[in-house]
Amino acid sequence: MSGTFHEVPEELNHLFLMNHRQLNKNRHSLLTHLIKNKRKAKAWEFFNQLRANLLARTDHYAKMLPLCDDVKYIYYLLDEMRSNEHIVGLNQPHHKVRHRKHGRAISKNCYMALIEQLLIECHSRDNVIKIIGGQLKIDGNLHMKNKLYSKATIFTKPIKNTIIDRKRNIKIEDIASQLNGAKALQYYQLLYKNRKLDKYNLTSIMKSLCSADLCSELLDNLKYYEDVIETDNVFYMPYVSNLVYEGRKEEAREFVYDKLPQLGVKVDSRLTDILNISDHFLHIRRKTRLSNLRAAGREQDAVLLYEVMLDSGIKPINFTGYSKAYDAMWNEFKHERYADNGVELRNLNILERGIGNKRNTSKGLIHKILDKFDTV
Repeated sequence: MSGTFHEVPEELNHLFLMNHRQLNKNRHSLLTHLIKNKRKAKAWEFFNQLRANLLARTDHYAKMLPLCDDVKYIYYLLDEMRSNEHIVGLNQPHHKVRHRKHGRAISKNCYMALIEQLLIECHSRDNVIKIIGGQLKIDGNLHMKNKLYSKATIFTKPIKNTIIDRKRNIKIEDIASQLNGAKALQYYQLLYKNRKLDKYNLTSIMKSLCSADLCSELLDNLKYYEDVIETDNVFYMPYVSNLVYEGRKEEAREFVYDKLPQLGVKVDSRLTDILNISDHFLHIRRKTRLSNLRAAGREQDAVLLYEVMLDSGIKPINFTGYSKAYDAMWNEFKHERYADNGVELRNLNILERGIGNKRNTSKGLIHKILDKFDTV
């Protein structure tokens, strides 16, 4: 009879439990697949759904912790694991008890993600060992300390520093691919302070900015590093590209043909090709740049970048009918563009609103942004 409750047979209960275990494996496999195929945004979306539905487990957290851009967020997720019994169980673990009533203990891979991020953020070996010791003590996992301390030591040996350098550059490249300029500038400040900047991570940081003015300020602030950074054509490509995208071709040409030879950089086709890009492909690339900013959740930056383009004499782009995303951006742009001039101008994330091509030079854009951060 429809609507009548029937007790589930014991055999089916067993199948449900088996399916639950298999589902957990399938979720882990899906996260692995998304990360391997560089679909990290989708991986985070799926992982956050698991968290919201109380389905996330230790192995899922272990997969996602290495993707965190900030050690503070790793601490947050570790504390979240500890405070939810369905993730790591009810009691502090004993070193011989791997499985608990509802979940697993915080795994070695979780601590390894913390070690790597601490080293990426320029913590010393002694400080890393001290922090990891405190974390292991909280979880009652002191049996892991020798292996973890050994790993931290290996990563910090002079001959192995290239491992952390490579991981640091991969992290910043990932941030640049998301056009996360604010986070990239946090890393810039951190690496600058600890003298860990190199031309590779600097190039990635400039790629994330989508602003020639910001790239210019970064270059002006690098005098401190002139003796250790070997610049080349690739290093200056983000700056030149941004000038061209913003309609500032004459400035780009002057920089490439006049300034770079003075700096001892021999200009090659990688830079001249940017200067000579056809109007048709330049139009497409501008649309792509604006679209990527929107996809990265930076709609207001897209609007402000478009304003810089128009103020530089670029003809308005016909967004109407191109796509719903561009229609939305165009409507938002018009609202910002024709706002009452009596309203105080706002600093919206990376790009700063200006009048014409004039920028507020009372204080550099980089420092205005970095002043918001007190973490370094």
